[in-house]
Amino acid sequence: MNENTMTRMKHLLCVFLVAALGSLSFKANAYTERNMLQKAADETTLKNVLVMKQAWVPYPAYTDRAAWDSLMGPNKQRLIEAGEKLLDYKWQLPLLIWSTNVAVTGK
Repeated sequence: MNENTMTRMKHLLCVFLVAALGSLSFKANAYTERNMLQKAADETTLKNVLVMKQAWVPYPAYTDRAAWDSLMGPNKQRLIEAGEKLLDYKWQLPLLIWSTNVAVTGK
């Protein structure tokens, strides 16, 4: 090897070592303990803030049929009939899925 190549290799090795050592020190300083949520609230505060047992759901209970009947009001029978008309509806794949399947399988 000539002297120019050796010099370039030494420079490259120095750059690599500096980068490696720099990254190690960066990783050592990058981690800081983060217990923000743990310190922000205790168990009592969380119990007062969190909504339990689906109390946030604005719908009547499943077993409360009278509430469900009143929820749909006069549209109940019309909605049931519209749904019954579509009971035998055959769902079809969108063209995009079909064409992708053809491209993959050839069928």
